[in-house]
Amino acid sequence: MAGRRPVRRNTRVPQHVRVYKGEVVTPVKCVSTQAGQKWNLMGGAIGRDGESIKGADGRPLPYRSIGELVWK
Repeated sequence: MAGRRPVRRNTRVPQHVRVYKGEVVTPVKCVSTQAGQKWNLMGGAIGRDGESIKGADGRPLPYRSIGELVWK
């Protein structure tokens, strides 16, 4: 009689994360409803205080263009 295959619970699946200056970047939703400057995009935040990463013009950078993508 065939038994069931045991389930491995100790294996950890690697995930992609974005790293900027040695810190992990978390995705955040950035929305501006100011007249003349409306935008809606996924930005990035660093650290526990959630400091948003902004470009030279003061707008948040898109999440895909921040740092580098690494396996963790």
